Amino acid sequence: MRDIIKTASGPVLGIAGAADGGDILFHEVCAELGVESEVCLVLPPAEYVRTSVQAAWANRFHRLLQTHPMAILESDCDDVWLQDHLWQMRRARDQHPHRTVLVALLEEVGVDTPGGTSGMVRLAQENSLEVIRLNMREICA
Repeated sequence: MRDIIKTASGPVLGIAGAADGGDILFHEVCAELGVESEVCLVLPPAEYVRTSVQAAWANRFHRLLQTHPMAILESDCDDVWLQDHLWQMRRARDQHPHRTVLVALLEEVGVDTPGGTSGMVRLAQENSLEVIRLNMREICA
């Protein structure tokens, strides 16, 4: 992520959900690097915690909501996770139309799970966004 920041020509804004694991870690790393980040929730916080945050990560989730700007998508769509991915990409492009980069932390590169991170990678590619894949197995080895 440092490399992306070094090559940026202007301010950098991180946008991500706040699910346990990669999303929360993303916001924490942004804070460590002095990069502003925004929490995007597809559901109200209490419902988001029930669907996307394991108990061991709950304190970190709530800390994020206290320390970061937050946007909530009000959705009436059947596939809220697909709508969430499209919404986050649109927000990112609106903020930085000249260079929007999806940094994706993937457990298995090449697996496409609709609604998951790999599904967002596919959507980003379909929408001509730059994609940087980080293989969690290599990072954590």
